[in-house]
Amino acid sequence: MGSLKELKKLYENVAIPEELAVRVQQEIAKSRNKQMEKAVW
Repeated sequence: MGSLKELKKLYENVAIPEELAVRVQQEIAKSRNKQMEKAVW
């Protein structure tokens, strides 16, 4: 079981690129804009 704990630590410590947060926010904004366009029509 020791190796499973080590794998879990590795998984939890995977570095997430900083630009990912920016990209996610951009896509959320894009989606909201599309929804607003549909709501107007």
